[in-house]
Amino acid sequence: MGSGKLELKNTNAMIVGGIFGLKVAEVSFMPKWRLHNKIASEVGIPEDLATKVNCIIDIEGIHDGREIPKVLLNDARKSYEIGGYDGLRAFFLHHILDRFAQKLLGEAYREVWDKTPRSEKYILKTTLNDANDWINSLKGFEHIGKAKEALGEVTAYIEREYKKVMASIVSEFGDEKI
Repeated sequence: MGSGKLELKNTNAMIVGGIFGLKVAEVSFMPKWRLHNKIASEVGIPEDLATKVNCIIDIEGIHDGREIPKVLLNDARKSYEIGGYDGLRAFFLHHILDRFAQKLLGEAYREVWDKTPRSEKYILKTTLNDANDWINSLKGFEHIGKAKEALGEVTAYIEREYKKVMASIVSEFGDEKI
């Protein structure tokens, strides 16, 4: 990820660090919908549809249920219902952006604990591996072919633009007040 320098301070028994302009605390941050929508727009997904899919994933049911196959399947179905192919693209993009954020925060934590951070390519590769695993969780999805195609299109964009996407996430987190 480069050669960012980590700064630490201890506040109220909570370790706070910063790396590459990203501040880290014992809390979890996910990209705001404005960032999800901005990147969705760059991919060609209408903003109103991206907002509806964000709502399905972040508000309805279990928040970010990508780790629970039944929830992931249900959210994929709802996303397809409201937006067809573009709904699936928004669905996968949302989860990939959230996973990037988790992994970037994880790397900042690695430096907090004096472990060598992994490279941007590692974060990209493992995020895309996770995304491909999500397809396996969609067993029984009536539109699995379209889901695979939508995921392929989104991952191709992410592979092409990952530096810009990561920078956008880090920039957004750098604006957070902890």
